[in-house]
Amino acid sequence: MLAIAGSTSALAQGVDKPAPPAPSARGAIAEADADRLQDIVVTAQRREQSLQDVPVSVTAIDALSLERSSTFAVADLPQSAPALTYTTGAQPAFASFNIRGVGSYVYRIGVQPAVSVIMDGIPMARTAEFAGELGDVERVEVLSGPQGTLFGRNSTGGAINVVHKRPTPYLEGYVHGELVAGEHGDVETLIRGTLNLPVSDSVRLRVHAYNRQNSDYLHNYYDGADIRPKDAGAHRATGVQARIEFDLAPSVTLLVSGDYLDDYSRNGSASVVLPLQQYQAPLVPNVTAQQTAILGDAIGDRFGIYTYQPFATGIELGGGVAELKWDVAPKLTVTSLTSYREAKLESATTIYINSTTDPRGFPFVSLGTSAQNPTGYNRVTRWHYVTQEVRGTYASAAADIVGGVYYFRLKEDELADNPLYQSAQALGRDALVGTPTGPSAAFPYYYFNNITNTADTNTVVAGFADVTLHPAEGLDIFGGYRLSRETLDFTYRKDRYLALPVQLGTNFDSTTWSPTVPISPQSDFGASRSETLWAGRAGISYQATPDVRTYFSYSHGYIGSGFDAGNNPAGTNADPAASFLRPSKADSYEIGVRTELFDRHLRLNATGFWMKTRDVQVTALVPGTIVNVVQNAGDIVAKGIELDFAAHFSRRFQVTGGASYLDATIRDLSQACYPGQTAAQGCAGGTQSVDGTPALNAPKWKFNAAATYEIPVPSRGFDLYLRGDMQYRSKTWFQLDHDPLATDPAHVFLNFSTGLTTTDGRYDFRLFVHNLTDEYYCDNMVNGPFYRQGCQSTPIGAQRRFGASAKVNF
Repeated sequence: MLAIAGSTSALAQGVDKPAPPAPSARGAIAEADADRLQDIVVTAQRREQSLQDVPVSVTAIDALSLERSSTFAVADLPQSAPALTYTTGAQPAFASFNIRGVGSYVYRIGVQPAVSVIMDGIPMARTAEFAGELGDVERVEVLSGPQGTLFGRNSTGGAINVVHKRPTPYLEGYVHGELVAGEHGDVETLIRGTLNLPVSDSVRLRVHAYNRQNSDYLHNYYDGADIRPKDAGAHRATGVQARIEFDLAPSVTLLVSGDYLDDYSRNGSASVVLPLQQYQAPLVPNVTAQQTAILGDAIGDRFGIYTYQPFATGIELGGGVAELKWDVAPKLTVTSLTSYREAKLESATTIYINSTTDPRGFPFVSLGTSAQNPTGYNRVTRWHYVTQEVRGTYASAAADIVGGVYYFRLKEDELADNPLYQSAQALGRDALVGTPTGPSAAFPYYYFNNITNTADTNTVVAGFADVTLHPAEGLDIFGGYRLSRETLDFTYRKDRYLALPVQLGTNFDSTTWSPTVPISPQSDFGASRSETLWAGRAGISYQATPDVRTYFSYSHGYIGSGFDAGNNPAGTNADPAASFLRPSKADSYEIGVRTELFDRHLRLNATGFWMKTRDVQVTALVPGTIVNVVQNAGDIVAKGIELDFAAHFSRRFQVTGGASYLDATIRDLSQACYPGQTAAQGCAGGTQSVDGTPALNAPKWKFNAAATYEIPVPSRGFDLYLRGDMQYRSKTWFQLDHDPLATDPAHVFLNFSTGLTTTDGRYDFRLFVHNLTDEYYCDNMVNGPFYRQGCQSTPIGAQRRFGASAKVNF
């Protein structure tokens, strides 16, 4: 890109560049200059339309709203979109989005997400690609319900459509910085900037770069003499995005985009591990009392951890997109989208909390490395993929038509292991300690490790068409269909150390803490599956009055086949195909109304829906065991109402927001009983029915609102503004066994900010406080068969935080 800019600079000299509009025309207060609500343009149907004409439940968030709410990452979007929730994990690959009770419940390769994230028309393949910063964003659209007709598979719950700003013919840009301090001693900084350069009359370049990092906010209470403990919570992300656009002809443009991200986080469980007496007490008497005495002050500290090695994750990813757009005729446009992306994710997840050199009586001890993974990362995942779409768009008074073909090919591989020790006492093998068949008397532990090597290739070829007819004034009839041929090939290998007695110097290296004996091969197989799947929609929309539009629609979507890449797959050497998962399929019915009332001073959009997702792909605990398997398990039935509103009371005072009522329940599913569950609570023989229980990460009520009041001070050359944000969400469940401990109660969150913008729009300064009431919350409460853990990863925002923001436009 720099070479292109240099080669064309001579041509650019002497060319009269169009003067950019005054910064105030594109600054923070431009929207308030209008007497009425401004029209919102979205691309929810793969073409530009007014939000009020789209027969889809959409929440559109513009760049100004994102900036004033400090929403700079995709993971922060749920605070502005009531239909959307986000589940965190010990690492980015364990995170997922959820819409209408449908999300991802499997966190390994081989299974696709249930909510699609689309960046400038390209669906992202993996959840970890959503890390980092949103970038130089024009707007974000959150679409609820199956969107497979126009956006393809993996959008059964919905889709998040991120649209970045394109290069303009003006020399312009900005530099923006934020400094935020939390009450737990952490400091977060964000520095980002954009430069838009008109290289020539026909070439435009736009570059955006950012660095975002925060210090630790989780205190590590580990006090072992062998290792210096590290606190947790630190995160840093550095990235760059660039776009260069060429006018190849009067009707042909080429936009080439590229991005790169380097992301690192060090995290950990916010609650210490407390063993369950029902599992360990029969073998280790008083184990809870013994370990509680060691954990000490860490117990009960929601911002505390106790581990010799916090979780650590590194992500490196990047890619490029070429968009060739040809206006063939006044009513017909053909667009080609070509992309390539690749990524590497490395993670170190230490499940148990004490080191091998200082086990301190714990029955489980994790190792940081193994002979198979000497780097210290016990999971390494790599993937790369290409996509190609050719799409035609036709618009006339009689019909709007979108159609095309799509190709996708993903290759990924993963090496995973989790070496650990389990004590002879916890296994009931005390009598073997010091014998030839048992561990050494000096170190009475057994070694366990499953090492899996998995790879897969996923190929999709699809054709699609979507038509909206306008048979009469104000009446639209729409329908679409997408036919896909998908092929999934995988290979799976597992090697295993099972209950290897630790005989230091005999079968174990005390320096690397790895076995010196051969590993035992367990599984080595592969399989291939091809299938034809479809997505579609149909409906009718009617402009009842100039201010009111109604619609009714049906839509169908799917998640493609997956396979189990875990430690205990159903597949075997004799029957590898047993590892495949059936596609998840969703059907949704919607009725909606779009209104703009009181001379466009109030916008109120409402959608009612009923939706059923069949054969949900989940990770579930096998009843009576401590073994997790990936399987198709049950259905999710969801019904509810989604609201989106905006009120323009005056040029000075505006309110925006939304609300969601969701009744999402699990059907036809049995699970292992949660720890401590009694017969009176539904446990029978280690199994319970969870039919009719709430879907995961699907609060029944969710609400958000933002109010902005502006005070012009022209005599001083600036305008003041005040902004308040409120979010509410009701009780949330996080585990399929519906353990009451794995829930997060209802919360109300309040943010407040005050700032000023110069009248010429060049400078903006803002002071803010987030989580004003210091409300603690968790995005993934967990509880396991070995331990009571609490919050999987306490968010940095679960504390009161104070900040300042400054932006310079030029």
